[in-house]
Amino acid sequence: MANIGPDNFELVKELLGDKNTMNRGTLEEVLFEELGFSREMSRVFVTQFFQTVSDVLATGEEVKLTTLGRFEICGRAYKMFFDPEAKEWFDAPTRLDVYFHPSKKLTDFIDYNLRQKA
Repeated sequence: MANIGPDNFELVKELLGDKNTMNRGTLEEVLFEELGFSREMSRVFVTQFFQTVSDVLATGEEVKLTTLGRFEICGRAYKMFFDPEAKEWFDAPTRLDVYFHPSKKLTDFIDYNLRQKA
């Protein structure tokens, strides 16, 4: 079995093609092509992974993925806004957002590969 990492950067670029985004289907394809999972098992694995991350974030906990980064829930404070057309104030309640903080290894990897393109 192969290891997915910096050595497989060319494979990932090939799978992405002209697109600049990686989606679930692309991840499933990497598991199928590179690791030899069946298509069904790849689909189940990717779906279960994202469901698990979503479930943990929904509890308010942080999700750390070694060498990738971390996802955390951060709240936006309650604010009052003035609408100049209506000439009245309205409130924007507190809201929770998910933030991703890339790891040092990920940022170094991206920086190295972008410099190789230049």
